[in-house]
Amino acid sequence: MRLKGRSIVIAGIANNRSICWAIAQQVKSEGGEVISLCIPRMERSVTKLTSQNGMRAPILCDVEVEDTDDISIVAAIGKLAAENITVHGLVHGIAFSDPEQLQGRFVDMTRENFITTMLISCYSFVEMARHLAPLMKEGGSAVTLTFEASHRTYPHYNGMGPAKAALEAAARFLAADYGQQGIRFNSLSTSPQDTLSGRGIANFRAIGAYAAAKAPDGKRASLEEIAFEVGNLLDPRSGVNGQNIMVDHGASSTEMPPPWNAWAMAGAMVEVDKIYRGDKKS
Repeated sequence: MRLKGRSIVIAGIANNRSICWAIAQQVKSEGGEVISLCIPRMERSVTKLTSQNGMRAPILCDVEVEDTDDISIVAAIGKLAAENITVHGLVHGIAFSDPEQLQGRFVDMTRENFITTMLISCYSFVEMARHLAPLMKEGGSAVTLTFEASHRTYPHYNGMGPAKAALEAAARFLAADYGQQGIRFNSLSTSPQDTLSGRGIANFRAIGAYAAAKAPDGKRASLEEIAFEVGNLLDPRSGVNGQNIMVDHGASSTEMPPPWNAWAMAGAMVEVDKIYRGDKKS
């Protein structure tokens, strides 16, 4: 019960396959209170999940609207301030890029979509941190979710790669800004996950199979393993700050897969070859 009595704001729950939903369950199992922020189109599904699991109703928070809107980040966090809630942690799992512009080449993405991708996928974390910091009177921890494409290329990840790189850098700079207040900031890089956003990446299954084959044990991190590591970072006893933590079963540590995974890698690459030859879609 290492999070007992601690209030954790979680932004990014979409459905029961979301990484953020696994994190919400982890927080609750460790005694923490989950305060979910959700975009309007996800309100019904998130409300159903939270009500069935004894969590408070989500607060609507649209990261695309201006501060004057009553469901903006400012308005959502203002509701917590009005309740005089002391916040102890933030988990940020929000990302977006136009799905159509994830199909082709990175260089062909529009200026408008590049800006939108950066604003939603990166700047929303900065803005949430700025407005939540006054409520984190006892210090705390903020964690944002990222992916290895921040520093390596992956097909069809396109504008999300630079956005994740910026997100990781933002976490480091926020750690410096809020160190004196006792708020730690870290990013956590996960294996590719079969989530709503993951499925927005073309041929996602091939990418997942490749990532698993690269790992020494031939596995991808599960939602439960990712949530457990986020729990470690939220624990007030943690001394980790300004870091990017890899939770990918070691896939990011290898260049070539270990010999015992050679057949799995070969199978993944055969599937990739078929996809790009137009034989099938994954």
